[in-house]
Amino acid sequence: MSASFRAKTAFTAGELAPELLGRVDLRAYEAGARRLRNVFIQPTGGVTRRPGLRHIATLPGEARLIPFEVNAELTYLFVLTDGLLSIYTGDVRTAQIAAPWTGPMLPQIAWTQSADAALILHPGMAPQRISRSGAGWSLAAGRWCASRSIASPMVLSRSRRRRRQAS
Repeated sequence: MSASFRAKTAFTAGELAPELLGRVDLRAYEAGARRLRNVFIQPTGGVTRRPGLRHIATLPGEARLIPFEVNAELTYLFVLTDGLLSIYTGDVRTAQIAAPWTGPMLPQIAWTQSADAALILHPGMAPQRISRSGAGWSLAAGRWCASRSIASPMVLSRSRRRRRQAS
């Protein structure tokens, strides 16, 4: 008996769990694959190859890469290295700024973005604000103002009791 092959034309179920590989009775089996590597699944069911990577720059050591997207057409790449922030647009380095972080701090750095600014956080340094303006890029410690703290429920209940006792 000769082996028969069926062409698979849809992969919308993605990669199947090993438990599903013999389950021909399931719809996911028909629309899935045992293994998918370096491909994007199209909404219509087909697959396309994932684009490759380009070498843009050689870095001096460990680095943290942070994508910074202002809008769909304007994107940047922040490269945090030991004491340095480099900013890339496409394949070109557009800015390089001295920074307060060190190499060992890089894995623990957290960040968030809001419009044209990014906030870089680490327990061992003051929060840093990276902002974009017409003149270029700037990196500065964030300005924080003290706010009144919210009183705990215990404090509120004590003060209410005192008022009631006084009246």
